[in-house]
Amino acid sequence: MHERINFFYSSEIRAIFSELKSKNSDYFRQKREKICTFAVHKQINTMEEKQYVLRYHFQHSQPVQLSSFVQSLEALSEEFAAFSHARGDKLMSPGLYLEKVEEGSIICDLVVQIGKDVIPMIEGLNTLVEFFQHLKTIWNHFLGRGELPPNVSTKSLQRASAVVTPAAEDPKSSLVASVMEVTNGSVNIYENCNVTINNQESNALQNSVNREVTTRKEQEVEEHVYERELLQLSQLNKDKSADYGTIEKLSPKPMKLLFNEDDKGLLTMETEENPFQWLYWVDVRTLVVGGKVKAYEILRVRERFKDEV
Repeated sequence: MHERINFFYSSEIRAIFSELKSKNSDYFRQKREKICTFAVHKQINTMEEKQYVLRYHFQHSQPVQLSSFVQSLEALSEEFAAFSHARGDKLMSPGLYLEKVEEGSIICDLVVQIGKDVIPMIEGLNTLVEFFQHLKTIWNHFLGRGELPPNVSTKSLQRASAVVTPAAEDPKSSLVASVMEVTNGSVNIYENCNVTINNQESNALQNSVNREVTTRKEQEVEEHVYERELLQLSQLNKDKSADYGTIEKLSPKPMKLLFNEDDKGLLTMETEENPFQWLYWVDVRTLVVGGKVKAYEILRVRERFKDEV
């Protein structure tokens, strides 16, 4: 059984197909077979001659810490996997693959494994070029050379920063990244697909990314839901001013309480006894900003009982 090979027809071949299709079907099938055979052989020859790679060239002046080097390549591959997934690429498997490592400075040629239903020669190049521009844009932004695209995740920033770690650790080093076509040993770098980051720039970039990540984390609101927690009131107002209470299991400090009107009504029932001498079993959502609890949203008041202490 022959392996099926898919390929894109040129405009000329598509025009010939259109013309032949108007003739009798047997004649069309014969001619199509000959044209397809030619196109497949041409595609196979082209695939043998050309390869598209993302070259990672680290020019170092001292022994390279292995963990930093591995972390750098892993971050590059993970960011590529996330990028290509969001782009909808039909990859055989996610990530970049190491094609070869050359002596001297560390030169790694990284390639894409494209699915069998897509031509590697065309789709592989598009994927590498777009990914390179994505990574370069992040680097340039944190070096003060442009705007950061919207919706770039915190994890993407951290991975982009990790890629340059080896250069940040070697005072006389530089990292060169580029997308190129390698044809029988000759190299052609694509326009606007080459960037060099030295030690000073790598450190500046990582410092800027760290500041951005810290700012984002401080602004992130985390929510966690807990059921059947014990709440004790410390301040309760019938108007719209702030209510406070303590859930010692979550924090020893009184926190602002957020209620819906029905649940607040259960807490403010008229009684001859002091409401602050009661305890409440509640379901609660904690609102956390910058790793610190800022408020409790009371989702449900299950029961109340008298504090006998």
